[in-house]
Amino acid sequence: MVIDGKKIAQEIIDKLKSLPKSNKIFAAIMVGNNAQSLSFLKQKEKRSFSSMTFFLTAVFLLYLLFPREIASISILFVIFGDLAAKFFGIFYSKINFWDKSVEGCLSYFCFSLLAATIFIQIVPFPYYLVVLGAITATLVDIFAPFGIDDNFTVGLLSAGAMYAIRFFV
Repeated sequence: MVIDGKKIAQEIIDKLKSLPKSNKIFAAIMVGNNAQSLSFLKQKEKRSFSSMTFFLTAVFLLYLLFPREIASISILFVIFGDLAAKFFGIFYSKINFWDKSVEGCLSYFCFSLLAATIFIQIVPFPYYLVVLGAITATLVDIFAPFGIDDNFTVGLLSAGAMYAIRFFV
């Protein structure tokens, strides 16, 4: 029996091409000076923006549009909520829906709330707004509105919710 690697590779490529295109965006950090890794990253960047681009654009807009404490808290939601959701979603996922897990979503909310609660011990800010912001951030992460990268939408929409409630209450 002879295994034709080129034929198998072509069959896999053809099958992958027939699948619907994912709206996920790849992000990576290059460590070291490996030419193959650099080539891989450059190829990915030719087709899409990295999530870091969305995150940094959101950070700029947050500090431009909102008070510093609201911008900072919203950034904490993205950093710690997203990290926790990824970790717990990967390692402890039991109940899945869409491309999320209940464990990941709960950890998103809990770690967002924890990070912001620690922050408001240093910078005075109403706790009810932190809770509202963490809920909003979690919901935005779950529903991914407009198909835009969550590293962009979570911070802006959670900041908008906190600012609106603070303004009207």
